Amino acid sequence: MHTAGKWRQFIRALNDGARLAVFRRPHDGALHAPWWLIGVMAALSLAAPPVFNFVQFDFAGRFESWSLPSAMVHLPLLALGTGLVAYLTHTVSRMTELLLAALLVFFWVDVAIYLTSWPVSEFLLPIHGRWVNHAYHSVIPAWPALCMVLHATRLSPKPHSIAIPALAAALVAWIIPWIAMQPERQLWYPPTLKVADTAPTTTPADEVRLYAHGTLLKDSLAALKRERPGVIDLYSIAVAGDASQDVFLREARKVTALMESRFDAKGRALALINSRHTHDSVPLASVTSVRESLLAVANRMNKDEDILLMFLTSHGSADHKFHLNNWPVRFDDFTPQVLREMLDQSGIRHRVLIVSACYSGGFVEALKNDDTLILTAAAIDRTSFGCSNEAEWTYFGKAYFEDALPKTHSFIGAFEAAKPEIEKRERAENHEPSGPQIHIGANIRTQLAAFERQFKR
Repeated sequence: MHTAGKWRQFIRALNDGARLAVFRRPHDGALHAPWWLIGVMAALSLAAPPVFNFVQFDFAGRFESWSLPSAMVHLPLLALGTGLVAYLTHTVSRMTELLLAALLVFFWVDVAIYLTSWPVSEFLLPIHGRWVNHAYHSVIPAWPALCMVLHATRLSPKPHSIAIPALAAALVAWIIPWIAMQPERQLWYPPTLKVADTAPTTTPADEVRLYAHGTLLKDSLAALKRERPGVIDLYSIAVAGDASQDVFLREARKVTALMESRFDAKGRALALINSRHTHDSVPLASVTSVRESLLAVANRMNKDEDILLMFLTSHGSADHKFHLNNWPVRFDDFTPQVLREMLDQSGIRHRVLIVSACYSGGFVEALKNDDTLILTAAAIDRTSFGCSNEAEWTYFGKAYFEDALPKTHSFIGAFEAAKPEIEKRERAENHEPSGPQIHIGANIRTQLAAFERQFKR
């Protein structure tokens, strides 16, 4: 077919896709689905997000190749869902047509999302944030599957009652993985990202880098200063768990700097970070590196008087796992029980544990004792907010570490000041309040009070 003919076929397919997206039949009742057209639509589905972002940020933005696997994940999911629907509706011979239908609707859904993004964020999100988020994360992604199932039932020689199991199969194969992974399809990022500066984008799985991390960790631990007799020293360990979003890297860095400058922890503050920007300069955050760091701190501190502050920032799950993720490297699960075991093995007595993650209230029961202060960003059954590549802080991080703690040396007082501010912000954005939690051990309050008095002399 010559170029003009292919162009007309492409335009007609887009028109038919728009009709399918509103539950109408294609002009001829069916789609002509050559493989070249399926390839073009697959490429368009990949290109749409960066094109729209480029319109926003123009040449001041930047391309991030690390997002490519996430940006392409919809393609195998669509193919899997299409195959299941074709099998259930007895339309396997029309599978390419169904796949093209799904890709066409997917494209028009992208167009609708980006064309409405400004009015939605400006007018609806502040008032109906919860419902808008539900729509964008579940209803809208389900639309291509719904339209494809409807088209399949129209093509099927079997009764239309088969639409229900076909739709269920499509949703299981497409929507559930989509919601679970929440893939980041943005490839063109705003120029405001400050995390990397001149740091290169690398992968932690490169053999040289992977083996170098033992040396990085060893050198960082060897540089920790020993305790000062007669002084209550603070030792800080900041753990940025998830490399997929840069806000965790920023928080770990800023909290480390705050402990050094305001709490006299210079030389006694350590950061463990999972990020594509720091593979050559900072130890990875893993169960092993956290364990080794705790043992090193225990070896340098006076366990009878010094205090450990451990700050954990990452995504969290409803079963109370703290995410340690630095794809393609796989880490062991990090749970409250694992952390409690490591802390007890280290012998560190006075502990301030701050967990910023969804469902982080699940850490309290496993970690609490008389010598521990525990602060969490959310209740046991609540999510926290503010995780994104663009954000400098999560909601909890900003209220606690940026706004409250620089005005006091009291970790407890800062929490009491930050908690209502977090809820105020969440309610203003129509979020269900995260419910930050605090546990104050019977003995730790006295030790923290003595620590605070050192800064008033």
